[in-house]
Amino acid sequence: MGITAIQDQASGLRRLFHPQGAALGWPVVHAVSCPARPALVLPLVQALVHAWADQGFCLAWVDELPLDRREGWPWPCPVRFDLSQSVLDHVPLAASLSALDDRVWFASARQMQRVVTDRGWPVSRRLLDSGVAFDALCLAVDPPMQRLWSAYGASIHHTVVVGAEREQIESALRWMTQVPVAGVASWRVLLVGAEPGAVAPAWVAETAAALLGQPLEVLGPVSARWQDAQLTADLAGLDAMQRVLLESLMRG
Repeated sequence: MGITAIQDQASGLRRLFHPQGAALGWPVVHAVSCPARPALVLPLVQALVHAWADQGFCLAWVDELPLDRREGWPWPCPVRFDLSQSVLDHVPLAASLSALDDRVWFASARQMQRVVTDRGWPVSRRLLDSGVAFDALCLAVDPPMQRLWSAYGASIHHTVVVGAEREQIESALRWMTQVPVAGVASWRVLLVGAEPGAVAPAWVAETAAALLGQPLEVLGPVSARWQDAQLTADLAGLDAMQRVLLESLMRG
């Protein structure tokens, strides 16, 4: 199924997305990452994308994790071309996007390290020109590839999944300081751990604001045994993580 124009039924719901991301009429870009366990973002983004689609939005879902960091989590459909091949103008955008239904389109971007950041229009602009009324671009991000995020859009809303222990929070915050401030529309941190409340959310917000020079919204903490469990029903707390993330992003 190629990209074709579809009837836009989501105009009344666009207020749910942050207005800064749509300043130029481009799809809003949301990135979800987990520095300590990258594969954890896969079920979270999958749930997020389908929840938005159920509300009438049209989404482009981009999966950036390489095969060796996926913990067995599969793609939702066969993939013929990597999104990087479209960004490099080797194939049309329609060749690297697969329609899962009328409102959700999927692309793999595990080879985006081949793309330089100043390569023409970002993906969000290319989606604007595609003929489909995309409302948002949602990324499952591999943290080591953060230098390439500008290939997706000029300003990105970042949600980072972090363990609730102080050491993990400090490590994640150090990683977040490497992201260029100019390309960040907003920051959220989803705290997860078996013993929520060990670190005060107010401390996380204050420390992050001082390091990043930007405000940060703290989500959770959510009780979850996420370090050793499989990314299936065996991961206690996955449903709660999905619910907290959805509630936060759906309210804009």
